[in-house]
Amino acid sequence: MKCPKDGCEMKEKTEDDIKVDECPECDGVWLDWGELQRATDNRVTEYEVNYRGKSGRNCPRCGNRMRKGDLHSVIVEECECGLFFDKGEIRQITIYS
Repeated sequence: MKCPKDGCEMKEKTEDDIKVDECPECDGVWLDWGELQRATDNRVTEYEVNYRGKSGRNCPRCGNRMRKGDLHSVIVEECECGLFFDKGEIRQITIYS
């Protein structure tokens, strides 16, 4: 799967039984739909994203244009396939949730 930010091949790794796709170039993180909820023990869900409009990036799964949204003061990019977090953003959500 290609990173939606820079097009590099993302590397899949497993953390706590959750498959996470990480970009080795920009350190962005992709979570498939439902994985954020599992990663935060149901404290944060994809349904909490407040939309802000279209993103300039395409979904790495389906290729459709993603949407920007606010998730607990972090701007993420979302598609029905999952969420993309720029470097460090996933830690802000999972640590402080």
